[in-house]
Amino acid sequence: MVVQADNMLPCPFCGAPGELFHDMSSDYERNWYWHGQCSDHDGCWIEGASASTKEEAIQLWNRRWSPDSRAETIDRVVEFVRHS
Repeated sequence: MVVQADNMLPCPFCGAPGELFHDMSSDYERNWYWHGQCSDHDGCWIEGASASTKEEAIQLWNRRWSPDSRAETIDRVVEFVRHS
């Protein structure tokens, strides 16, 4: 079931609006999950990571790479190698 959420960022690949998908295809409710996805079902169709709540799915979909995170990762790897 597709659910619209106002607080979702657009698709990071094509720019189409993001939307939530609630997969309830399992017979067991505990196996149901949420994920963010691109609304361009004819072209892009990117899906985000699965989550147990819609809030977590939105958070995972809205997470984006930034240049700062790359620099921090490199610094951590350098420190790890120095102390190994």
